[in-house]
Amino acid sequence: MTNSNLNTQINSISILGCGWLGKKLGLQLLKENFNVLGSTKDVKNFSPLETLGIKPFKIDLTKIPNKDYSEFFSTSHLIVSISPKGNTEKFVMAFQKLVDFLVLEKLTPKIILLSSIGIYDDEMEHCSEISSTKKNHLYQAEQLILNFQPNACIFRLAGLIGEGREPINFFRGKEISNSNWPVNLVNSADVISALQIAIQKNAQGIYNICASFHPFKGEFYNGLREKKLLHKLIETENKSHKGKTISSKKFETEFDFEFAKTI
Repeated sequence: MTNSNLNTQINSISILGCGWLGKKLGLQLLKENFNVLGSTKDVKNFSPLETLGIKPFKIDLTKIPNKDYSEFFSTSHLIVSISPKGNTEKFVMAFQKLVDFLVLEKLTPKIILLSSIGIYDDEMEHCSEISSTKKNHLYQAEQLILNFQPNACIFRLAGLIGEGREPINFFRGKEISNSNWPVNLVNSADVISALQIAIQKNAQGIYNICASFHPFKGEFYNGLREKKLLHKLIETENKSHKGKTISSKKFETEFDFEFAKTI
């Protein structure tokens, strides 16, 4: 994708939670001559960010309000890429504190939130952006962002794969449960391309971001293991329902987007 005009009116972009995906995105944005700011909770992670050319910030949303954070949140775009890591209550509170801080400091970066297809119930079978959702921590975080900024953009990401996150390792030494359910994955390269479009086109609203290839889990993961000459894992089916299949037709149609990477 050509992005020659992507940075015409945009100079700086902040990535809140500059981990595996954030660093890949930051590196691509730097190639487009953006100033990229990236946050981490540990100063030990500063060096890898600085090596890439990303300006590092130690940001702990539980410590908001903090005037030292103003520079980080004063960019034109704020890409939020944080995960609950088991503590869903703390996760939602972090989003509340983030919104409160932006209101307090009168900061209005265009927000792109990286959410998850985990917001959909496994029994939905076919999931589009208008499908009903769980009222879980992901839903609460999305609502906090949308209530603060109705024109925010939300990407509900499928399971992330790519260099450094090889799907063959997802079930290492384990059985494959729900082996008859469809796979919902997306390559990080496609996510980054979609994010570039969202910035360029000022995307608004909720979008599923998931590859259109949905083989059964058992077939997919054991197929990968066979190619590597590894023994197959035990497959356990779930007969009660078929599992969910995520559709990204909305994003594909609105922006003439094709997922370039296979899973």
